[in-house]
Amino acid sequence: MSQRQSMLFGGAIAVAVMAVIALVVVLVVLPGSGSADVADPVSVDPGTAGATMAVETPTAADFARNDPDDPMAIGDIDAPVLMIEWADLRCHYCGQFANETLPGLLSDYVEDGTLRIEWHSAVVLGGTSGDAAVAARAAGQQGLFWEFVEALYATEPTGETVWDRAALTALAAGVPGLDAEQFAADLDDPDLIAAAEEEADASRRIGVESTPTFVVGDQVLRGAQPLENFATVIQDQMA
Repeated sequence: MSQRQSMLFGGAIAVAVMAVIALVVVLVVLPGSGSADVADPVSVDPGTAGATMAVETPTAADFARNDPDDPMAIGDIDAPVLMIEWADLRCHYCGQFANETLPGLLSDYVEDGTLRIEWHSAVVLGGTSGDAAVAARAAGQQGLFWEFVEALYATEPTGETVWDRAALTALAAGVPGLDAEQFAADLDDPDLIAAAEEEADASRRIGVESTPTFVVGDQVLRGAQPLENFATVIQDQMA
């Protein structure tokens, strides 16, 4: 990728609008924020109700793009429960969630219209995480965001994984239906690059310092929690 892309996420944080500033105070105070490859730095047993951090926070709707044509969202736009996920595409625990927990959420709650999931990029690991975030959007341009991310996480990436242009285009070539030539061109699309940069900056402004981080309705979950923990929160939100 171009020098601009490789340095995309190393620049200064953009000035936040007042509405976003109001959210900073809330998520920054979440205890135990740490590196993306720590599943739960708060030392919370993921098998207990304590894994649900019921803190005083805005709801998922406050962070939502709320676009019915959003390629990085899945589920009914009018679903009664909304979940926002912040993820880094080099994060091991994001991949663990995608591989082990997301399929159950899709079959149990998304397919019946209960849950909508919006994916947001949080570039906490730096390096080529930003390049991968642009690539995911490039796949989304073809309506294949979720298929691309599924293929990416199937490789079980870690903080050591390098998602340079060669690795990303090779990955894309294996996604059925994806136009590799168009994908390669979109990696240099200034609009996609700017959108990825803006979202990464926004995640930092609201205090997302470890991934995956979720807001489900008005509750926060951090780390690769098991399906039953998400089920508890979703059922609570429905109630």
